[in-house]
Amino acid sequence: MGRGASAYFGTMFDVGSQGRVTLGEYALVHGARIICDSTIEIHDYALISWNVLLMDNYRVPRDPDARRHLLERVPVLSDRRLDGNTEPAPIVIGRNAWVGFDVCVLPGVSVGEGSIVGARSVVIEEVPPFTVGAGNPARVIRTLQR
Repeated sequence: MGRGASAYFGTMFDVGSQGRVTLGEYALVHGARIICDSTIEIHDYALISWNVLLMDNYRVPRDPDARRHLLERVPVLSDRRLDGNTEPAPIVIGRNAWVGFDVCVLPGVSVGEGSIVGARSVVIEEVPPFTVGAGNPARVIRTLQR
């Protein structure tokens, strides 16, 4: 955590053995869920609103048969933890970005410097710097003045 960074009440960090979450200077996370098996970088002055989900790994296979097999095994495992041997993909939240409430940011996505992601959006691809992205899936709806 950088100087002046804050993680407020209700923020959950589920960080795997190889995971690394970094918060830059004066970054603020309020009540988000962060699931990290690789890297999640939240840069300086970024604002992450409540109920945001940042996940760099799905943790379950996309193939329905493999997923069903994994779920059938969970009740008999000693740690009862899902491990679908899926590949994580890093997430980067740029400097001075704002991620609105109830947003879901999926593996491998970058939110550019100075960007805003509108409330309840699902971010499946890059939000370029100094833009507003919104929707499900999120798309660029406006360019911002620098």
